[in-house]
Amino acid sequence: MEGTPPKATPQPAKAKVTVRGRIELLRPEVEGDQSNYDRSMIFICTAGQVIARVVSEEVVDPAAAPPTPPAPATPTTPAPKDVREVVAMATLGRNVTLNRDMTIVADIDGRVLQRSNSVSVEPVLEVRKNVDFATGNVDFKGDVIVHGNVVDLFHVRSTAEVIVDGIVEGAALDVGGDLTVRGGIAAKNKGIVRVVGKLMTRYMTNATVETHGNIIVDKEITNCEVRCGARVEVPNGTVIGGRVSALTGLLCHDLGSPAALKTIIEVGANYQLHDIVVAKTTELEKVMRQLNILREANKHLLFPAGRLTAPQKETATEVLYELQELDTAAKALRAEVKTAVDGGKQVPRAEIHVTHHVHPEVVLRFPLVEAHIATAIKGPVVFVAASVGGDNTIVQLDPISKRAKVLEVTAVLDGVGAKTAALYARHIEGK
Repeated sequence: MEGTPPKATPQPAKAKVTVRGRIELLRPEVEGDQSNYDRSMIFICTAGQVIARVVSEEVVDPAAAPPTPPAPATPTTPAPKDVREVVAMATLGRNVTLNRDMTIVADIDGRVLQRSNSVSVEPVLEVRKNVDFATGNVDFKGDVIVHGNVVDLFHVRSTAEVIVDGIVEGAALDVGGDLTVRGGIAAKNKGIVRVVGKLMTRYMTNATVETHGNIIVDKEITNCEVRCGARVEVPNGTVIGGRVSALTGLLCHDLGSPAALKTIIEVGANYQLHDIVVAKTTELEKVMRQLNILREANKHLLFPAGRLTAPQKETATEVLYELQELDTAAKALRAEVKTAVDGGKQVPRAEIHVTHHVHPEVVLRFPLVEAHIATAIKGPVVFVAASVGGDNTIVQLDPISKRAKVLEVTAVLDGVGAKTAALYARHIEGK
């Protein structure tokens, strides 16, 4: 006899639970007090740094039916279970690695970017607007692109190239590569711009600028303090006021102003060499002081009147070792200074080229002599340092007629070249 099958017990709706991975950034905690200028919204990391982690979370489908009391479990009607769907984990972007513990590590130095549920590290830092309180100061190992301005009192430091689409105000920039400022530099006598490579900009006003490479300016350099380790070029513009020092020379359209604003142009002065010599000779002086103090304090061991005891011999050996180390350090520093000075002698002859006018109250300074321009000179004209009859002087050349004129000059006794030579003579040549 066939039995009657049991009636099916109505089942409650099954809730759909989604398990997914969510990326959580791990920004380093700020140590100590930070100024508003240093509080940055930009997450910058170094290679090997843990920058994020993947956190699992469960999301219940809100469309699931309202819960009803579950039917008792029987051999034919097991208790209902939620439907669990595991979706793909968080997406890894460029230059990151996911560890077994679900932490994410940066493969390179760069900026951490999170888009939706993806994280990456980019080697270029791109600032969409200004460098200001919204970004904080920027310190980045790589290229930096600023689509706005760098405003007053903020810092931008980069080991590579920096491009600013706007202007640089009274800010501080330290650039390890080239710097391009498409707007211009209007520093208001605040901040300083230091560039290892070349600098290209539209104009510079009331700025302090130091570069190793060329400076190329479209319009004008006005009331600036400039130290350039190569050549300054303003081929279609003017250099007015302030002091411009360029190791290998200057090219401009107009030099000075019809209003006779004092403008100092210095060429051939190797400030970078001078800075190296000053730093190395200062270090050398410190080493020599240590050496002399150690030698004087242990004179009785180094030049004993009688036989030394065993402990004295041990101490004397240690002292001799220290003296030898200091002497080796001193020789190395002297060699570095000599190498730097010898390299500085390979710099090409510096020249000043003006294509239109040289105005009154311009001072043309070369390493040993300088000339004061009292009346306007029509260009094109070239100024070079020369020796005439055994005397150092400055010669004015007309590149069209090929005529030359010797200018009245005065000696430059305290120039950077003379200071460098004095340090070299004292510490290297022993004069």
